[in-house]
Amino acid sequence: MTYSSSKGLDDIPDEILAEVFLLIPRHRWRTTPDHSTPEEHLRYPRPTYRKRLPWVLTHVCRKWREIARSTVRLWSYLPSIDISQHYPYLKEYLSLAGTATPLSLHMCKEKAKLNADTLSLLFGSVKQWQEVMIFLPYADLPDLQPLRGSFRMLRVVHVVHSNNWEGTFPMDLFSDAPVLEELTYLILGSHPILPPSLKKYQAYYRGPIDAIDILSRASQLETLGFSNSPFASQSTHNQSHFPPIEMPFLESLMFDDCWDDPGGPFLRALTLPKLRNLHLKLTATSENFQYPDIIQMIQQSGASLRSLTVEAHIEAYPTPAQLKELLATTPGRSSAIQKFYPT
Repeated sequence: MTYSSSKGLDDIPDEILAEVFLLIPRHRWRTTPDHSTPEEHLRYPRPTYRKRLPWVLTHVCRKWREIARSTVRLWSYLPSIDISQHYPYLKEYLSLAGTATPLSLHMCKEKAKLNADTLSLLFGSVKQWQEVMIFLPYADLPDLQPLRGSFRMLRVVHVVHSNNWEGTFPMDLFSDAPVLEELTYLILGSHPILPPSLKKYQAYYRGPIDAIDILSRASQLETLGFSNSPFASQSTHNQSHFPPIEMPFLESLMFDDCWDDPGGPFLRALTLPKLRNLHLKLTATSENFQYPDIIQMIQQSGASLRSLTVEAHIEAYPTPAQLKELLATTPGRSSAIQKFYPT
């Protein structure tokens, strides 16, 4: 940088430079390739946090350092870090964010139990949490129980297990979060108590009885996704009938490889009058999936789909007649997509 260009930057008013800093997209803060899962973030080697945004802005010159450190909104997003290894980083970050800034935190940890100092830091900022990803070993999950009742601003939560054994999660941790709208709960064991404000929920599929249970307790949902658990087999059942369940607000439904057992009676029990988006991902283990049941569910709901996506392994692919009926559920919609995985 030349002297003249440096002088030009020095002439930019502090408040303008602060706004420029805030325009940096959050996804540019990553120092790894686009790894979307917490596991990938933890496994992938990355440089010291001092070389990451927004810290790097404080290393350009004194003026930039002063502006960056005094712009509390710049410190509202905590990228994915192992909080058991970077206590000084977490402490300084929360200090720079102030006591009123809404926070987005990614709390990841692989080893060692959370110490008292780290818990104290997290608990002190809980009323500012707006979005949080909790990726902790099961041994640490009960330590979060004292946070219940403190989530005044919390809107989005992702709770993911970091090991493959069951543990105890505080079932009522988010039950009274007044503005919580989205919860991803990828943990073995029972579903948590869902707050009335919740609009979007994603969880492991453990069989139709379990799915019916959560649907009967969350009729306010607008988006629902079930994923296959990589660590636990789905429950089997012998029920041929389920009580009818109506989800009056549900617009989007996703099943991701959830059909180790027949789910026909479960699907036929559903009435989803506002269903607009349906996504089915069926692998080779989904050969028991019954397309007529999903077609019946759509028809009895009187739903008019805008988007239908079926990703199916060749062994679970619909017959030509079933494919025709499926496409008929989205009349005139060019967004209906059919895919299959080659053998």
